[in-house]
Amino acid sequence: MMALARGCPKLQRLYLQENKMVTDQSVRAVAEHCPELQFVGFMGCPVTSQGVIHLTALQNLSVLDLRHISELNNETVMDVVRKCRKLSSLNLCLNWSINDRCVEIIAKEGRSLKELYLVSCKITDHALIAIGQYSSTIETVDAGWCKDITDQGATQIAQSSKSLRYLGLMRCDKVTRLNTKLVAAADDCLVCVCVCVLTYCGRTSCECKFVCMYLSKGFF
Repeated sequence: MMALARGCPKLQRLYLQENKMVTDQSVRAVAEHCPELQFVGFMGCPVTSQGVIHLTALQNLSVLDLRHISELNNETVMDVVRKCRKLSSLNLCLNWSINDRCVEIIAKEGRSLKELYLVSCKITDHALIAIGQYSSTIETVDAGWCKDITDQGATQIAQSSKSLRYLGLMRCDKVTRLNTKLVAAADDCLVCVCVCVLTYCGRTSCECKFVCMYLSKGFF
């Protein structure tokens, strides 16, 4: 990995998934020797915040995939967003450490950010409300499987955001299917809201069914 970094100073795209050979030293080498990197992904690699922090040196970084990083703290993510001013897509899915405060800073500091993926992160309604309040650029938010998201957060981000076009709420079970305020917000703001909930028939012998709904103009 280090030899690759040293030998490819013009490298612009690097995606490494579930690669146990990638270390913090690898990330540091990439950041130091490949300054033109724009697309970077380390999904499921055994790197930590000590390695990720070196990505702040990549001034052209546009897309960053940090899904399922075992030791990723909020401070590192916030620092990356503050310093990588061209960042347009950030994937933090499957990082249980990511919390509301981190998302608020992302919303405030991510001036070029358009896509934010937060599936299975430790966020609540406050994170969605902060995105709607502070970001004028984010168009896509996926907060699927975030169990503490409720109708309040979903409705407020749909009503207040000036840029949001897609809101993913798959298996956010506290968001009700027939939330009329959410439907109205989606209709008025041209927001596509994807909601997936479980319906129960009341019989223990029966299988529960998934119900998916897309709420937007022309869909509801």
